[in-house]
Amino acid sequence: MNGMMDHILQSDLFNDSTSISFSYIEILGTYINDCLGPNDSRHSSDEAVAIGETMDGRAVVRNISSHVVQSSEELSTLVERAKSLRSTAATEKNATSSRSHGIGIITCTDKKTNIEGSLYVIDLAGSERSGDTKEHDKE
Repeated sequence: MNGMMDHILQSDLFNDSTSISFSYIEILGTYINDCLGPNDSRHSSDEAVAIGETMDGRAVVRNISSHVVQSSEELSTLVERAKSLRSTAATEKNATSSRSHGIGIITCTDKKTNIEGSLYVIDLAGSERSGDTKEHDKE
């Protein structure tokens, strides 16, 4: 996710005519977590985060927090905070391998027309399996 986020952070998204908001979820098996939600919501079953589809085929994520950002620095801070809350575990190759899929959602809204678009930046979970990492060293 770092390469894509670097390009976004250096872009000209932050201006007077556009509103930018950011959300971040992790998917771990069947569990979906709002990494930027209130602290007590991480393991709450009230209004659980849900992923669905609209009638016209668009993906929609329900019950997640959305944070308006005014600068690339604010966005970077939120990205780092969300990534730090993802589920990780040690593997043979990586001491902090992600165990969950992370999805950053950047929503841009034109303030004049109210037209909205969203970019989903996905960081897939680490795929280190014991057999794979041992064999990889031999190559």
